[in-house]
Amino acid sequence: MPQSEEGNEFQTSVPAVEIDYFAVDEEYRSLKLDEDSNRYETISKAFFLYMLEHIKKISIEQVGATHICLYAVPKAVHFYERCGFEPFEAYMNADELPFLENCIPMFYVINK
Repeated sequence: MPQSEEGNEFQTSVPAVEIDYFAVDEEYRSLKLDEDSNRYETISKAFFLYMLEHIKKISIEQVGATHICLYAVPKAVHFYERCGFEPFEAYMNADELPFLENCIPMFYVINK
């Protein structure tokens, strides 16, 4: 947790938009964009990045958010990292919702 010059801990908050759910049917997750695509150039990633661009636009123009956050299931963490997200467990209060159990909080800075 951040500390002031006097050594006191303080809470910070960042204006953010949260992506609650993103899921692609297992049958389609690993489909490549075309036969020349590498294994990471998938329809899932293309769709997610397209969605992310729209979320960024709305976040900047209408919401005033500077970050996008989500909770990733452990096996999706690398997918989100390839899309520009970073883990931030150390800075986020744990959510008590049962469907988030074992999920990793991640964030994306909109204007890098």
